[in-house]
Amino acid sequence: AVMEDPYPSYRYLRDADPIHYSNVLRSWVLTRYEDVRPCLNDQRLSADRITPYLDRLSPGARDRVSTVGPMLQNWAVFMDPPDHTRMRKLLNNGFTSTALSEFRPKVEIIVEEMIDRLVEKGAAGAEIDFIDSFAYHLPATVIAVMLGVPESDVEQFRAWSEDLAPFVGSATDTPNKVRLAESSSRALTEYFAGIIEARRRNPPQPEDITVIDH
Repeated sequence: AVMEDPYPSYRYLRDADPIHYSNVLRSWVLTRYEDVRPCLNDQRLSADRITPYLDRLSPGARDRVSTVGPMLQNWAVFMDPPDHTRMRKLLNNGFTSTALSEFRPKVEIIVEEMIDRLVEKGAAGAEIDFIDSFAYHLPATVIAVMLGVPESDVEQFRAWSEDLAPFVGSATDTPNKVRLAESSSRALTEYFAGIIEARRRNPPQPEDITVIDH
């Protein structure tokens, strides 16, 4: 019942226990904006949630996340300065106002194609869940195109991404989330190692880069 409607529990925490210690998470949970905001900018606190998680695992459990664990440690969102600063500086080149303006038409094409598919399903009488059929898939598709993943591989890339999402953001008892995340992490690692090696041998020219189009 709480999973289906968590908001009364959130409201209770904000009102009665805004700085709450969770025995399950073995962490403090802050629920008020005025408490959370300064913590995000406090250099005494760490964004690295993965290392403590891995440290708590038994040797057998750690073996089951031998790829996904180190992969997540290299995500910028889980890094502290100076590594986070270095990574953010590299990533910022792809998210300048100019770069985003130039990328906007590509995103519009992706959205239009996804909506067209939803319209086709609706016309055929299929019931459509907008979150599952559109919003959940859009970010992974856009990221794939930004990374230059070939159009033919976008669906596979999206599937790998969706296997990783529950590992980071779902409940601890979500079925198969560890197995799926580890398997997809290995596949992603091998996939991008191949792409990187191919591009080192034969760097793509602007006219050679394929994007999703009508």
